[in-house]
Amino acid sequence: MKKRFLILVAVLTILILVLIFMTIFSFLNKPSNQNYKTVEIRDFSCPGMSGFTFNYPVFKGWKIEPYEAFAKEVNLCDLKITTLNGTVVIMIIQKTGKNYPGMTRTQIGSKIKNSNGVEYSEIKIATQALVPNQKAAYEFYGSDFSMIIGILHTIEFPNEFFRTVIDSFKFTNCSPESIGAKTFSDLKGKIPLGRFGDQQLMAINAVMQKIKKNGENPEDFFVIMQIGEKFGLNGYVITFQLMHKDGFRQENCSKVGNPSGKDRIMSYDTNQDKIIRDLLTK
Repeated sequence: MKKRFLILVAVLTILILVLIFMTIFSFLNKPSNQNYKTVEIRDFSCPGMSGFTFNYPVFKGWKIEPYEAFAKEVNLCDLKITTLNGTVVIMIIQKTGKNYPGMTRTQIGSKIKNSNGVEYSEIKIATQALVPNQKAAYEFYGSDFSMIIGILHTIEFPNEFFRTVIDSFKFTNCSPESIGAKTFSDLKGKIPLGRFGDQQLMAINAVMQKIKKNGENPEDFFVIMQIGEKFGLNGYVITFQLMHKDGFRQENCSKVGNPSGKDRIMSYDTNQDKIIRDLLTK
């Protein structure tokens, strides 16, 4: 009888230990985002920053406001987020040089592309001003500048926040309007009347014909026209910077040079009434 009792006690003890272990395991491995409910998706904006955009989620119980401590820093905006677990600061840095003053960063893994074709990578950063327990940061690489977006603290924070930021991030300076380029139709509509205007129209028509001879459609190009200094009696060299529409696709926005392989420069001499240069852009 005593032996059976001891066996029963042992079995019950093992069952209790198993239940305790399963409870602890379940607690440690529960999804960190299970209590976060998205109430809205916001577009990021900050005075003095342009050329990019991204969205970020606001979860139930969150309060988001600009962080005044860094409000006057050049090319740096912060969001102060009060969550159910505490307060975090999200930093957004627009970096135009190789290094941001007082900051060092280390790339983690290789660069990958988001759904908009923008290259990014996870990084670790260290600065003189920021706390050392910075948890996560990402750098997005553009042709003119890069963006660093990171969180400074290590409290529980939903992965969905950065997932939304990463998936939605894109550069917006990749448009013909942002660099003053026009279609040939728009360009013709702004030509002045008179002999000088007639010369410009002749140059534009010659360039359009040359594009057709090259096997391309002039309507697929955006153009910037530059008129050089006068020489001789009626002499000008008019230079056309031609950019193919494929170069303005979002996946090409962060690339330098001639991503479409079709951008070119043509020069027209009004004295000779002909194109004197036609070169692909490097």
